[in-house]
Amino acid sequence: MNLDISCYQQLLTFYSEQNTFKAQLCLSTSALHSLKKEATHFLTAEEQDYFSTLLYECHQHSYLLGRYCAKQAAANYNNLPITQLHNIQIKAGIFQQPLIQGKNISNTQITLSHCDDLAIALAFPDTIILGIDLETIKPHKATTMQSQMTAFELDIVKQLFPTTKFTLSLALLWTVKEALSKALRVGLTIPFEMLAIETIQAKNHVWISEFQHFMQYQAVSFQLDEFICSLVFPKSLQCVIDIMAIQCWLNTQLNLNDSVNQSPIYLQTNIHA
Repeated sequence: MNLDISCYQQLLTFYSEQNTFKAQLCLSTSALHSLKKEATHFLTAEEQDYFSTLLYECHQHSYLLGRYCAKQAAANYNNLPITQLHNIQIKAGIFQQPLIQGKNISNTQITLSHCDDLAIALAFPDTIILGIDLETIKPHKATTMQSQMTAFELDIVKQLFPTTKFTLSLALLWTVKEALSKALRVGLTIPFEMLAIETIQAKNHVWISEFQHFMQYQAVSFQLDEFICSLVFPKSLQCVIDIMAIQCWLNTQLNLNDSVNQSPIYLQTNIHA
């Protein structure tokens, strides 16, 4: 069975001297009408009942796209065929964090984000802590984002980015904090100042952030066309992610032809200025 929804998958590696962990990354994009057409193939009966209560198209779109993307990541991580997506259930935890359940799904966590027509999800073992967030770089969101940042954080990005990139810098700050809140599994129930960023460094086409209060974590952020994506993981681990492959896939979806072939980016935890 081939669903009419565009999807990209990549296996990420997180490792230390003692351990190696794998995480399944998935990105999906699709118009609402295509998602509706395929919904019965990837929603459980309970999820279909909930979907029928959604009145607005924006809510319908985010719900279907997010569920599809997360289930694709979980199915691939657990070596399940696409025909089993409708048997995978995604529920909300006490702080609205996504919880994955289903036959042949074991020891699997999920972190998920969606924005406009794009969703991104990571399925990973419950022995590791990850969080991911995605946001568009749009000026109309800048005022809201800026109001949630500390003066220290705004000073950091003013030194790191030219004034023409101020909206991008705010989106970066926002996604880093959101990704940390998802890794902590508290969502935005925690005060934003508790997620304060201590440092940001530009390294090899990405930005590496560290935190003031949660010093055991770091974030890697990268731009995907009009989106910023941030991934939070423990500082004790190193990560390998092929960002150029993701960008090439997204360029194809957007009918762009300016992608550049580069080797996978190896993100080291011991990066220093």
